[in-house]
Order: sequence, then structure tokens, then C-alpha cells
Amino acid sequence: MSLDHTIKLYIHKELVKSEHRHPEPYGEKIVVLQNDMWTDVYPDDDGNYYSETNDESLIFYVKAYIYNLRRKPKRKF
Repeated sequence: MSLDHTIKLYIHKELVKSEHRHPEPYGEKIVVLQNDMWTDVYPDDDGNYYSETNDESLIFYVKAYIYNLRRKPKRKF
């Protein structure tokens, strides 16, 4: 299912399983994520990946990763 509009979704590099050249001349890269989803990504000025997307499954997956990352308890040594 897709939204009616696109959002700029940042893709954490930890989620990227592999990177590939984009098959079209205007694209930057295609990445395959840890769950075998794939999306096109573009680097921002700091080298972070983002995707302009309306794919609700992709948005949910990335946001769930971020949510779980923030909830992970910090280890004290």
C-alpha cells in the first residue's frame, strides 16, 4: 500500500545489506535492506542515505528500526 504523497525517509546504513548501481541514468543507488526490501537512495551532503518514498511498508520498517534503536538499553561498563 502506498501513501498519496512522498516523504523524505532517511535509511540507516546498518539496514543496508547491499548496494547496487541504479539502472536508470537519473538515479543514484539501489540498496537491498536487511529484510530483502529494496529502494533507491540518494546521499545528502553528509553522506547519509535518503529515499523519496510513499511505500508504507518501507516507512514502517525503517521507523520500527529507529524506534527499537532508541529503546535499546545502554550498557554500562
